[in-house]
Amino acid sequence: MAIKGIDVSSYQGTIDWLKVKNEGVGFAILKVIRKDLQPDKMFERNWSECEKHGVVLQGVYNYSYATTVEKAKIDAMAVMKILGTRKPMVWLDVEDNCQKNLGEVLVQIIQAYKKKIEDSGRPFGVYSGLSFYNTYLKPYSDQLKGIPFWIARYPSSNPITLRSIVNPLKKPSIKHELYGWQYSSKCQIGGIEGNVDVNEWYAKTEAEDYFVVDGHRYSFEPITYGDSGSHVQVLQVLLLQRRFKTAVVIEKGKSVRKNLVADGKFGPITLSALKRFQGYVGLEQTGICDKETWYKLLEG
Repeated sequence: MAIKGIDVSSYQGTIDWLKVKNEGVGFAILKVIRKDLQPDKMFERNWSECEKHGVVLQGVYNYSYATTVEKAKIDAMAVMKILGTRKPMVWLDVEDNCQKNLGEVLVQIIQAYKKKIEDSGRPFGVYSGLSFYNTYLKPYSDQLKGIPFWIARYPSSNPITLRSIVNPLKKPSIKHELYGWQYSSKCQIGGIEGNVDVNEWYAKTEAEDYFVVDGHRYSFEPITYGDSGSHVQVLQVLLLQRRFKTAVVIEKGKSVRKNLVADGKFGPITLSALKRFQGYVGLEQTGICDKETWYKLLEG
């Protein structure tokens, strides 16, 4: 089943992301950079508010004005500077009038931008309108093989809501993998003044790769006895929230019950509490907090 989400920029003003989350929005894609290569005025606020309220950050986008390979490289470097250590998927928005009739140069622009982004460890994709795609990109589909595409096609110009039914027969048909379909620019959602773009998403979302606790993002990496750090502390907090507040450990040959403390150190007490939790929810008591165990902890 497709997931519905939005893409936003400073054009939407100050967004109430808690209301957006409660409306049932499945993800958000944020505009990261302006034409002058400065950050979108609302980018940092939108990023932090999405993380705070658990809105899945499916990526960022860069509306491109590049007409040369060198400009594409400069733009990619500017985006990476804004992102810093953050590594979301970066979407290159290719649709401006200045990019029409560039022929194979447009392919070279996309490939140069793609290389910069992927060399930095970030995934890359291309956004465009269906008409632009069919006219200026589809003829070079073999040279763009393997690139994810996010395509805009609007079956109607009427205002809609997130719950409006979209005609599946209008879904774009392209020669590349279709990650998402932007099917309206006139969606009305609580928490946003005016209209906002809305999308159906068909590819795996970032929600499958991380979870958010108290506004901070964590991966589902397995942790085990002897580990330490913020991931362990989150595990301990979740165990405490699930009422696994004590654990039995062996000291001097005797069983002793001790209190669990969220100190970020995966020692005997955490190990015992985790095994008890795994047994309680029907998992194998491995003492390793793997992805399945994380899921069970987060259900609480």
